[in-house]
Amino acid sequence: MSSSIIALLKKDQLTGENYAMWKSKLNMILVIADLRFVLIEECPPLPTKNASQSVRDAYDCWTKANDKARLYILTSMSDILSKKHEIMVTAHQIMDSLREMFGQSSIHIKQEANVVHSRRFAPSSSGSEKIQKRKGGKGKGPAVAAEGKGP
Repeated sequence: MSSSIIALLKKDQLTGENYAMWKSKLNMILVIADLRFVLIEECPPLPTKNASQSVRDAYDCWTKANDKARLYILTSMSDILSKKHEIMVTAHQIMDSLREMFGQSSIHIKQEANVVHSRRFAPSSSGSEKIQKRKGGKGKGPAVAAEGKGP
């Protein structure tokens, strides 16, 4: 493992509260190291005795990349989390476990976004007045402010 990558991974270790930022940084490192594919692709089947060299190479490539990605992930966690996840065989299993522990479901994220959006853009008299001032309108409501705007 590259010492600069290890330093980056240890700098902002996963504690739980920082999951989103941690995952983003980890994904960048895995992409740069050309290891992210092990989180997306399944492990090729164990080659048989009669398997072609390309089948063996694909299996070896995936297992080596998985081992390296797994070590990067475990290195980037707190000691408690690392101990809990070190028994997992694939990087994908570790990431799934962490997503269950700390990640938010996409439905939950969409609901939060809708709440924020509705609060931010809810009509209010002070909001309408601010919009009119920015657009230079002097009448009531957004329609008048829009009319005052030139072509």
